[in-house]
Amino acid sequence: MRNEARNFTSQTNSAKLVKELRAMTGSPLKDCMKVLEETQGDLDKAKDLLRKRGLADAAKRTGRQTSEGFIGMKFDKEARLVTMVEMTCETDFVAKTDKFQQGVEAVLNTLHSHGDSILIGQSQMVNTEYIQNLCKELKLIKSLDADIESQTIEEAIKYVISKT
Repeated sequence: MRNEARNFTSQTNSAKLVKELRAMTGSPLKDCMKVLEETQGDLDKAKDLLRKRGLADAAKRTGRQTSEGFIGMKFDKEARLVTMVEMTCETDFVAKTDKFQQGVEAVLNTLHSHGDSILIGQSQMVNTEYIQNLCKELKLIKSLDADIESQTIEEAIKYVISKT
């Protein structure tokens, strides 16, 4: 029964599909092979399934202790505006990945583009409810996920978690 599921296309085509799915999603080889088996070679369904599983994994990791990360900073001398963002993760290996750093940059650019309309002082920084609401409401300038037109900061963070 298991061999039948693996032979959804010829061996050459299945390798091409796995390669194509990996290129589109950046997901690990085994995950791509598994979802292609489950979707019987349908790339669109496989891509959606990978996204759902990645977001589910990200939700499981939310709330874990984080001690590593990356700090992004941007300043505008003319506007006398400094924007600083810290994103944390579990390991320094994750913090060094391109996906993680792109996530920090996207959040940083979004917050900086709002100028002084979003002022976060020390009292707001420790107010987790305020920060969570800001992340749920504020849309990124450009979505990190090419398949989604618009993405909130919260969705972007979950996307980064699912890819790292």
